[in-house]
Amino acid sequence: MRHAFTTLAVLAIVTLTACNTMRARVADFDLEGSLSTQSLSGEPVASRLLSTSFKNPQKLSPYSDLFYDGPLLRADFSVNSDFLRFSLSNKSNEQIKFCFNEAELITPFKTSGSKLAVYSSVIAGKVVYSDPVIKGQTKTAPALFLDAHQKSTIAMSPDYSGVFPSKKIFNIRLDENELYYLDNSTSPNLELRIPIEYEGKREMLVLKFSPTAINTRISYR
Repeated sequence: MRHAFTTLAVLAIVTLTACNTMRARVADFDLEGSLSTQSLSGEPVASRLLSTSFKNPQKLSPYSDLFYDGPLLRADFSVNSDFLRFSLSNKSNEQIKFCFNEAELITPFKTSGSKLAVYSSVIAGKVVYSDPVIKGQTKTAPALFLDAHQKSTIAMSPDYSGVFPSKKIFNIRLDENELYYLDNSTSPNLELRIPIEYEGKREMLVLKFSPTAINTRISYR
């Protein structure tokens, strides 16, 4: 019930922050992914493939989300062409700080990395946060603090113009029928590197997503 409330809260805030109601095409993805942690020097700490969750019947996407369940963190990941949504649960007895304000995006087109910039971001949980949407303007994503055994959801609308030629996630493009498709001329992977701080340590959380299928739907926002 709490998860459903958090999801609805995020959707409600995202809807309220939209500038005007409009008909738009959204791409959903069937994904493979991994989560790993590294020291700041790049030494691996831990790595695990993400699992596929049960399909949420309330979701418009035909695909399931990905999830991770480790000793420190439980996380669900939902990805489409508009938003990255992470539902995060701190399983430890200490606070965890997710430094999205310092995060970087890496793709096959930008292997040196590009600082994460977003058009909008929303946090729903113990702390609720929503930044104003200003058309065409990007900003730094907020840091997210999770106290011991706390759960929160962050949804972001990233700017991909510096990491994908099409300016869309995974370098997707529209065909003659106005349906999104994946450009298979190169691997359209997306890597998100997020510094995290916990128990007096600072490490790098590395998320990698790779699409295996794509679906186009109409959204009203």
